Amino acid sequence: MLDLAVQWLSEQAPRLGGPWTLTVNTGAPHFPHHVTQELWDMYRDAADTPRYGGEHPSGRHPYARDLRAHFEADLFTEEQVRGLRRR
Repeated sequence: MLDLAVQWLSEQAPRLGGPWTLTVNTGAPHFPHHVTQELWDMYRDAADTPRYGGEHPSGRHPYARDLRAHFEADLFTEEQVRGLRRR
């Protein structure tokens, strides 16, 4: 990925006639969903639930509904939500 960005900067960017930006994400695009048992056990009692759920007025906003639909969040059990929010 970085090699392609450097190549683009060398070959394409000099030909651009106006302002531009290039973003290269070097980290994982999503938060981890799987950890070792040892790390999981370190945070046994540190899981919470979202302060406001889908029933709250802000949860009914079209953007919030779209996000929940995309991630199928309404299908998660409370135990699964707590697991994903373990910190």
